[in-house]
Amino acid sequence: MRRLFILAVVLLMLLSGCSRGEQPGSTAANNPANPLAGRVVPSFSAYVLNGQVVTEQVFRKHNLTMINIWGTYCQPCIREMPELDGLQKKYEKSGVKILGVVVDRNAQAARRIVSQTGAAYQNIIPDASLENSICRAFNYVPVSIFVDSSGRILGEIVSGANNLEGYSKVIDRLLESESSAAADDGDRGTVVWSAL
Repeated sequence: MRRLFILAVVLLMLLSGCSRGEQPGSTAANNPANPLAGRVVPSFSAYVLNGQVVTEQVFRKHNLTMINIWGTYCQPCIREMPELDGLQKKYEKSGVKILGVVVDRNAQAARRIVSQTGAAYQNIIPDASLENSICRAFNYVPVSIFVDSSGRILGEIVSGANNLEGYSKVIDRLLESESSAAADDGDRGTVVWSAL
């Protein structure tokens, strides 16, 4: 009975996510607090897996951007990629962008994984600015944070892998609150980024 309990706990942890600092398959517990909430994403220039360059200007083109931080060694990250692709297709006309950030910077493996999963949303290799300001704030993957059109990081965070329905609930709530905030035209509590 004890072995069954231990096996169940280990399986649950494996389904949650992978720790960045440990071997593939190691896990991290869900953490609902977003340490970056209210900050503005700093300037960056990162390469898309196809060789194009993307900068912080990408946020201005969309009402909401979901940054999904993932690693090529993380099976839950890879398993959720078709869900993220479906999410991009579902919300594209609503001005929502899915942006994958390959935290281990393994472009060759990332290209292979993206091809195998059919993920058509943009995936980038972070530059030093993005790595230091965003990726290092989390010691596990996958983790998804949300950025508004001004580049401000919202308080919502999704720790661990999720599915289309779960992500849709978060995005619907954020789109609704962002449209309410725009209607109020009040102070949104932006914090200017400071170097870590």
